[in-house]
Amino acid sequence: MNRFGRRLAVGYVLLALVFAVVGPWLAPYDPERPTADVLLAPSLDHPMGTDASGLDVLSVTVAAFRTDLLIAVCAVGISLLVGIVLGVLAGYSFGGSRVFRTVGVTVDRLLDIVQSIPVVILGLALVATFGRGVPSVVAAVAFVNVPVFARLLRASVKSVERSGMVQACRSIGLSERTTLRRHVLPNSLDSTLANGSIAVGTAILLTAALSFLGAGVRPPTPEWGALISNGANYVSTGQWWISVFPGLVLSVTVVTFAVAGEVIRAAVARSRGKAAAEDPTFEAIVQDEMRMP
Repeated sequence: MNRFGRRLAVGYVLLALVFAVVGPWLAPYDPERPTADVLLAPSLDHPMGTDASGLDVLSVTVAAFRTDLLIAVCAVGISLLVGIVLGVLAGYSFGGSRVFRTVGVTVDRLLDIVQSIPVVILGLALVATFGRGVPSVVAAVAFVNVPVFARLLRASVKSVERSGMVQACRSIGLSERTTLRRHVLPNSLDSTLANGSIAVGTAILLTAALSFLGAGVRPPTPEWGALISNGANYVSTGQWWISVFPGLVLSVTVVTFAVAGEVIRAAVARSRGKAAAEDPTFEAIVQDEMRMP
């Protein structure tokens, strides 16, 4: 994608975040209160038409930014924190400790088990277990995203540990905990954090899929997947606008978050390449540790 396309994607992401904050107030109608117009085609009064219950499709679509982005951002934040912990346990050797080696192998196997289950099936099972609602959807989406961040960080931690940096830290007597906190983690988190925007897009898509299947948020909470599901039965009778407009918004949102994630990842890679192409020298690490409190 060219530079203009990338800037357009980033601009849309920023606009989506603004809608997530003020969207319900920008909606021309109450997104949870039906109007007298039922199954009305797009018009000046209702630019995206109305659904079978009289809800204004534009209002519901705009207000749904808050629901879907809130779930996605919260879920990605939780899965990122848990994934960092599991990634460290699975990737760092802690000086060859047998206990942590066993823990790392166990974490690896658990991640394999979670990733072997189809994402939507796992999400449906979790929501069915804990019930419908925003907290349950957040927990389900976070759970299925944990292996993604854990494996990314695990690979980065292993790569950093094989570098000369960790050997230099150990040779001057730093503890494994200090080495991990001051040197390994700061140099391992870049790619994992950069993947967050892509994960938000994936989380939005999973949230909509759960709602489309009837296992997402409870109505009348505005949500794209639920709106698409409600309008799916009316497409064959000509009322296409109920599903098509929120479907387009959902697709554009997921794609632009993925593009924004790639932009962030490329920027991080360029920054790391300019900052340090070689491992820090032994003398540099000693000087850094002497400056530490």
